[in-house]
Amino acid sequence: SLVGAATALPMFLFALPAGALADIVDRRKLLIIAQIFMLAVMILLCVLTVMGAITPITLLILIFVLEAGSAFETPAFLAVLPELVPKNELGPALALNGLGINISRVIGPAIGGLVIGAAGVSATFLINAMTFFAVIFAYASWRPPAHKSHLPAERFIAAIRSGWRFTREAPALKATLVHAGTFFLFASSYWALLPLIARDQLGGGAHVYGVLFGCIGAGAVAGALVLPAIRGRISPDRFVLGGGL
Repeated sequence: SLVGAATALPMFLFALPAGALADIVDRRKLLIIAQIFMLAVMILLCVLTVMGAITPITLLILIFVLEAGSAFETPAFLAVLPELVPKNELGPALALNGLGINISRVIGPAIGGLVIGAAGVSATFLINAMTFFAVIFAYASWRPPAHKSHLPAERFIAAIRSGWRFTREAPALKATLVHAGTFFLFASSYWALLPLIARDQLGGGAHVYGVLFGCIGAGAVAGALVLPAIRGRISPDRFVLGGGL
């Protein structure tokens, strides 16, 4: 449960300031810096694991710091997506992005479980660290369209206040936040307790947990594939509400 908290807490704490920052600075540079930061944390985690110096407290701190980097990257990445495709293709592009994430959730845990069984945890951390180079290369190769504005850049605190004000005055956004908060309140318990189910109920180890975690991604992929057929019959609001229930 503490690992789950250390994973989710940075997004809760830093997403709003990260979103304000993404509206002020060069998003491409912010994305690259966030990836380099997370790469450094992952390398440190790998080194400490190899040395046998990792402790529960150290692991929780490093997970928190790693996810803090992700919290600063995510708003900038989501803001960049509309610049990559035409507006009329944005919906399918977002669905495809989610599909890619969930396919990785199917494949990643399975491969991770195999690597842990064959070469140990440190090897898994090392492979994970190497994947950051591919993402850094992709961001470095991307050339975003130039944005010209005669207005001065918004200040950091003012941008955060604008976000709060917009949320407070937008009923549809508030309803969306309630749906998301309700869903994750219960979903987080499932993710936090899943390792115990793998160990105590099924008598397995990392590979069993990898399969169970992969099922989350498999269900999401299946849902994404049937979503176009369902969307025409059920409103998005009811669909999200039904999924949450």
